[in-house]
Amino acid sequence: MPKFSWQAGLIFGLCAKILVALWDDGFHCGDIVLWSRVRALEDEGVFEMKDDGTLMHESSVRLRQGAV
Repeated sequence: MPKFSWQAGLIFGLCAKILVALWDDGFHCGDIVLWSRVRALEDEGVFEMKDDGTLMHESSVRLRQGAV
């Protein structure tokens, strides 16, 4: 898979893995907190978002080329 490909369904899996890791470390937050961070990184130019980002399950994101 190319490094800069659009990721849609993987967002749910990624959020789930992060939530489990955070809970294991004693930090409790929800998927809305993580999605807010994804949207903030899009605003900062780290990610590109294909949709408006209102709904996590309908949005696709990818790492912006040159952001690394």
